[in-house]
Amino acid sequence: MAGTTITAAMTQARSIVADFSANLVTNGPSGTATPEWWLASFYGATNFAVVNTNDTDGDGLPAWAEYLAGTDPTNPLSCLRMDAIAASTGATGPVIRWESVTGMLYEVDRSTNLLALPPFMNLVSNIVGQTTCTTYTDTNTAGSGPYFYRIEVQ
Repeated sequence: MAGTTITAAMTQARSIVADFSANLVTNGPSGTATPEWWLASFYGATNFAVVNTNDTDGDGLPAWAEYLAGTDPTNPLSCLRMDAIAASTGATGPVIRWESVTGMLYEVDRSTNLLALPPFMNLVSNIVGQTTCTTYTDTNTAGSGPYFYRIEVQ
């Protein structure tokens, strides 16, 4: 084999199987894998290990986290963040709104005590991201607040 060319003499019946997989950069936490093709689409040919852990757009998320969230690592306005938590009409509970990516799966977690371990408990999972933003109404707020919320990509 030389470069991307394989030469096989066809002197008898042969079977050739090609297995293609992306080159991955795995220097994120717990070996998080970011495809080099994805990094190259934003940064061109560069040191992928460096850009994978850098927050080049200053939005608080390194490139590996932007890959998982489906956001643009070169645009500071493209990041996973809550837009608002507001009272709902009809007093059914607070409405949590976040910027989302169509088709991504999200979960909403809640806490009443950030010092408790674990601080957050899952409220709901498998919320399918909508175009631009997604909302969730927490209808289970009976009891004592205050409430703290967290959005995660699954």
